Amino acid sequence: MSLLALVGVHFAGRGLPTVQRLEAQLTSAQESLWQQKVDRRPTLDDRRDLYREEVATAIETYQADSRKYRRIHNSLQSLIMIGSASTTTIAALDTGRKPTWQSVTLTVISFAITVAAMFTGYYKFRERSYFLQQTADAIEQEANAVTSASAPTASSATTGKSRC
Repeated sequence: MSLLALVGVHFAGRGLPTVQRLEAQLTSAQESLWQQKVDRRPTLDDRRDLYREEVATAIETYQADSRKYRRIHNSLQSLIMIGSASTTTIAALDTGRKPTWQSVTLTVISFAITVAAMFTGYYKFRERSYFLQQTADAIEQEANAVTSASAPTASSATTGKSRC
């Protein structure tokens, strides 16, 4: 691509807003709208609606940020774990002797077991499964209580299961 084309592309996009600018403008508009709603002295029902809107927006923002940082952290942690297992494996293969199929097979199996143990120990899949199921049961119980417009019974609270 020529220098003239690059300069043209650079200047052609100057008037367009960036994603960050658009997000900032949207946030500013949402805050302005919220402030206008608050300034008109809303009724109790309106205040509840405002609260629900704000809470939903805050939850979405925090969840998105949490996913982003969790993805970054998990990627870097995986790189560290695989890198350390690979280093050990390469060192085991570099003994100065000619590798045999038995020594290579043993080293590869050891590498696979090491990586599996690291991921299982770090990410704790069994515990996550247990707590996710517990949370799902609690949400189901709450949803059933709200739907039937009654509080959960003592027996359903102790068992952790929904009444339905």
